[in-house]
Amino acid sequence: MLSGPMRYGENVIKGIRLTVLLAGVLLSCCSISMASQKVKAVVSPIDSYSTQRGKDLATKYNGKLESIYNLVKAKYKSSEFSFVPKDGLSFCKGIPDDGKAYVSLGGGLNKMVFNTSQTDFNKRVSASFGKYGRTLLEQVMSQAEMFDSNDVDGVCLRIGWVAKGISEGVVIYTATQVCREFVSSKISAQEFFNKGTTYGVQGNNGMKKIEVVYQEESIYLTGKELKDAVTLYFNNPNNDIFVLIEPIEDNGWLNPTIHYQCTTGNNNVSFETQTPIGFRLPCGVMLTDLKKKFNDFSPTEKSQAVIMMQMRMPTMVIVCQSQSETGIQGKAYFNGKELASSIANIPYGVVSLSVEIPIAEVLKNDDVSHI
Repeated sequence: MLSGPMRYGENVIKGIRLTVLLAGVLLSCCSISMASQKVKAVVSPIDSYSTQRGKDLATKYNGKLESIYNLVKAKYKSSEFSFVPKDGLSFCKGIPDDGKAYVSLGGGLNKMVFNTSQTDFNKRVSASFGKYGRTLLEQVMSQAEMFDSNDVDGVCLRIGWVAKGISEGVVIYTATQVCREFVSSKISAQEFFNKGTTYGVQGNNGMKKIEVVYQEESIYLTGKELKDAVTLYFNNPNNDIFVLIEPIEDNGWLNPTIHYQCTTGNNNVSFETQTPIGFRLPCGVMLTDLKKKFNDFSPTEKSQAVIMMQMRMPTMVIVCQSQSETGIQGKAYFNGKELASSIANIPYGVVSLSVEIPIAEVLKNDDVSHI
């Protein structure tokens, strides 16, 4: 994978050369399962830094990097993600050196293999980041002490994959506040890229600064992907929302087509699709961050905050009409519990769901571990 860009004690040229060693390192990295990787083989040791600042950061926070390692390992199977050996988690400089310190996470996305010539580099960046970027950043940002102290200024995310037999990837530098806004869903992936600095690496062509035009992957799931997502959700709902629209009787390829419409504020999405269809809406990280801030309020401030959040919390309205005589039903869940349901067991029936996070219940729950 992407070898570490300019750890403390390394010069800019050396850092770039290390970074563009993508091809060989990624392919070797992908052959090393995360199960066989030990934390000490991933987190850069203190004595690997040649500057005092690097040594100080590692001395103070290598325990936090080890925590990130364990969180990522718990999220992904060994067949999905492999850390860069010896440099999967470290502290690095920017390119060029901007005087700032970044928490650096680097690894290979072992299942992201693009064999078709029909996807351009921008699309591959979008697909790879869309599937793994947010989750990896969530694990890094969970170690809030590093960022609250101002000892580090942001995150350097290094992810790589294989396209047409050639290894490639991106190095993304982003400030702390931008990362926080992204993982809490306050800004989009496109805004995340716009506010950061991204370098692309393709085979032996070296590394160059790029502008990413993020191409959003559809959140809507069907077929086996939907079945797997439903199982995963109920095993670990993580305070997320899940919406499922399905036929009352599953008749395989004869399942009814629906006209689907979803409205949230001024945003409207509509299309026709076959049932069943569903999607998962991540909310857990945002709610955890919100709850921690809420707990610091006075009783009066808490009461005011609950009222304000109830007024501002967006409502998602989903309306689906069957395009056949087969009945359909819709259900929405929050944290694994049914939030709303609707059934239309009549020809060309309509189901309607009004979905909103029960924010008052969330904020008044004193057990932050459940939020």
